[in-house]
Amino acid sequence: MAPTITQWILDTRHLYPEATETKHLEQAASRALALLSADERKAVLKYYHVRDAKLSLGSHLLKRYAITGLVALFAVHGYDAANGPVDVGVDIVCTSERRSRDHSMLRSEGWPRFVDVHADVLSPAEASFLKWQVLSAIPPGLKPGASAEDSMDFKLRCFYALWCLREAYVKMTGEALLAEWLRELQAATAGGEV
Repeated sequence: MAPTITQWILDTRHLYPEATETKHLEQAASRALALLSADERKAVLKYYHVRDAKLSLGSHLLKRYAITGLVALFAVHGYDAANGPVDVGVDIVCTSERRSRDHSMLRSEGWPRFVDVHADVLSPAEASFLKWQVLSAIPPGLKPGASAEDSMDFKLRCFYALWCLREAYVKMTGEALLAEWLRELQAATAGGEV
């Protein structure tokens, strides 16, 4: 039998609507959580945002379904445009959405502080690279005579590109940005490994 790749699209917006906080899932999703091991339940319930906990729960159940062939507790139905857009598990960041806020922080606290605020989800090498090497290491980088705003925009694009790459990777594990091993994960740069 040839290897098969299965892609599931899981719309969690209507799962357990009464659960507006992660802790509410213990009651609302008790049947689904009962199918998981204690460690898996703990992994689901550790999330701050209930939408992330629902994705984690769905991920665990779909893995069980794929491995055992048992029917999961829910099915994926067609997308209904009246219910709004589907949230996909990989984030796409439009840096211009946060530009005013980010530029304000960069002007008041500086680029190294901006990186440090997020350092708990970056490897030490990545944080150092972003703070001290990003302008010189990524060709073509900035053109000579670039403005301070151009420099800020370039650094932010590099930061958010790395952020999205890391988040996409860890979301595949179902752990998102709470993974204990997150600081050990390192992305490579165009110029070599960070």
